[in-house]
Amino acid sequence: MMLGNLSPLAKIENILAKINSSTIKFDKLLPVNIDVKEKLEPKMYLLQVGKKEMTTKSMVDLQVGKQYWGMMKEDTKLKSLSLSQLMEKPHLLHGKKALLPQLSLQKAAELLTSENPKETMKFALLDKMAHATSKQEFMTLSNMLQAINENVFTMLLAHDNKETLFQFKKR
Repeated sequence: MMLGNLSPLAKIENILAKINSSTIKFDKLLPVNIDVKEKLEPKMYLLQVGKKEMTTKSMVDLQVGKQYWGMMKEDTKLKSLSLSQLMEKPHLLHGKKALLPQLSLQKAAELLTSENPKETMKFALLDKMAHATSKQEFMTLSNMLQAINENVFTMLLAHDNKETLFQFKKR
């Protein structure tokens, strides 16, 4: 595989650069990461959404310290943001304890241009399986190992102190 085929990685880097700009924009079609910082009063919470902290009301009880995904909608008439469809962020995506292999853009490019990226990913997943601490972790990793057999790669891309879930099917 040639490096010219890695142009999608360059596009991802451009998108990440735009996210880091000073203007706060949210994609209405994709879920956003939400960190629950503090419970202020019943049904009121201090949340971190991206780099922005906000106070909001939630009819769903949220747990301080937990991470959630949710849909964000802006009401231009009321000049307010609302969050909906909240769900707890899966544990396989939590930072340094992540189940998924974590790669920089450079390491991902090296992996994908290596002689046998499938074998490299298999060994990385097998190593993670050997250190699994729960049945759920083991099952998740074994499903990912099976996906590798179908040429479906899943990893965390680390760039500018952010982690992004990256999954693709190699053709």
